[in-house]
Amino acid sequence: DLAVHGRDLIAATHGRSFWVLDDVTPLRQLGDSALGARVYLFAPAPAVRLRRSVSNDTPLPPEEPHGTNPPAGAVIDYLLRATPPPGPVTVEIRDARGNVVRHFSSDDRAAPPPPEPPQIADEWLPRLERPTRHVGLNRFVWDLRYPPPPAARYGYSIAAVAGQGTVAEPEGPLVLPGVYEVRLGIGEGEQTYTRPLRVELDPRVHVADTALVAQLRLGLDIWNAMAEQHALEGSLRSVRDQTRALAGRSLDPATRPPLAAFERLADSLARAAGGAGGAGGAGGDLAGLETVVESADREPTGQARLVFAGLRERVAGAVRRWQQALTVDLPALNARLGRQGAPAVQVPALSPKSTRGPW
Repeated sequence: DLAVHGRDLIAATHGRSFWVLDDVTPLRQLGDSALGARVYLFAPAPAVRLRRSVSNDTPLPPEEPHGTNPPAGAVIDYLLRATPPPGPVTVEIRDARGNVVRHFSSDDRAAPPPPEPPQIADEWLPRLERPTRHVGLNRFVWDLRYPPPPAARYGYSIAAVAGQGTVAEPEGPLVLPGVYEVRLGIGEGEQTYTRPLRVELDPRVHVADTALVAQLRLGLDIWNAMAEQHALEGSLRSVRDQTRALAGRSLDPATRPPLAAFERLADSLARAAGGAGGAGGAGGDLAGLETVVESADREPTGQARLVFAGLRERVAGAVRRWQQALTVDLPALNARLGRQGAPAVQVPALSPKSTRGPW
């Protein structure tokens, strides 16, 4: 038997098994215009803003028979009649104001493994999903989220299914319901094809629009604070590596105290604002707060706002103290090092990423 449910096609053999073909939208639009075009971006079906399971029950063992979950997010299908020209295939999502919400490329590369890899089998770990450039039909799924906030380390929820990509936490905030634009870029010239995409609220959820806006505002504020903390942590790590290398050189005894003091300052700021750099670091606390704020469709609590205000001030205070040290202490230290022919301490610029909402 065959049955159509929404945009899915179901095929069943009585008493044996059944299959579901998720989202047959391309088949419904596969006319002469699509088949005759060199590149064709199908109009995506509305995407429902669903939250994944946060059940902390023990996951199914990998050997337990189970099906594959349907695509979690907006399904973006495009047809390539021939091998695309040199250059990446890109998928970009923009909000109603034209702000870039997410950018994906066929050239995306997985992040380097952390210094301490998670004690988890590979089949449970997240997989890098990127646009493909195959001749024929290509499918990409956007998870309806902003990018994950920058962090030195990500955690993994027990709410997982083996082989289906465990979600790394913290995740980026979910987008608001509304109309977005999908932009498909092909090759170096970035010839662009666009389609509107409607994101709909989960029909089981009854929450005021203002609550979702407040949730996204706080989520993006946390995102930007994490980006600032991450940039600071990178700067501190670079300086600590350099000062420790200099400590092994033959230096004037009078130079060693300011060098050690500068290293101690970097260590103390790393502990105060660090993510993986120390217990109670603001980066780790911000990551935990982001996960809590994003755990349900609701307005953030007053407690969450107060916690964020405190954490943001801790990060801002660490940045101010570091910038003061770079203005006052570092030039004097580098002058001492230069007189002895030692290399100067180079500090990477604090250039944190940022993201903004549709306002």
